[in-house]
Amino acid sequence: MIEEKNEKIDKYFYTVYFIWGIWAQINNSVNVRIPFQSAISSIANVFMIVSMFFCLLFLLIESNFRVPIDKVICLVLFVFLILILTKNQSPLTFLATFSLIIVAGNFNFNNILKTYLHFTGLLLLLVISLYYLGKIPPAMIAGLNLRMRTSLGFSYYTYASQLLFYFTLAYGVYKNRTITYWELALLELANLFVFYSTNTRNPFTLSTFFIICIFINKLVKDKFFH
Repeated sequence: MIEEKNEKIDKYFYTVYFIWGIWAQINNSVNVRIPFQSAISSIANVFMIVSMFFCLLFLLIESNFRVPIDKVICLVLFVFLILILTKNQSPLTFLATFSLIIVAGNFNFNNILKTYLHFTGLLLLLVISLYYLGKIPPAMIAGLNLRMRTSLGFSYYTYASQLLFYFTLAYGVYKNRTITYWELALLELANLFVFYSTNTRNPFTLSTFFIICIFINKLVKDKFFH
């Protein structure tokens, strides 16, 4: 019965994280304007805060409310500090992110990474595909050398490469030793494609360096410790 309850809490947490995560990325990075976008963002943040509150409540009930007093004090002080720092602007995004961070520590890290990979990968594929289908307009920007840079459907030309960089890092950590050479090659090709399309050097360089490190580490372990 307890395991079934834990499984329901897990599914609820990952579902909420997926919905909020993909909306946050759409709202902050995609070159589209959605009707009532600001209102939807506020609703999404409130939804996240309330959901994380109930997740935390369920977890506390399971532990019979045994929580170290120092953690409670730190939590209250941190929330109070956030409210002070954001008193002139909406604190909802900060509180939503903070509530996610607080509650996420009680869930499996690999499953959190997996959820992140799902909504980030889905967003990248959808936005770039819709861009090439002409459904999302480009954000054309001229660089210092007067070379036109396209954003692949995102609202700024670096966003696609940044998202792919974080995706690459998360994927490498998630797969760990089980990652294959084919997967590394596909990750590098994806980064090369985005780099060629957007001319964003830093994310591409960092992603390539990370992939090379994983490749060398895997090669050494496969050769000497297999």
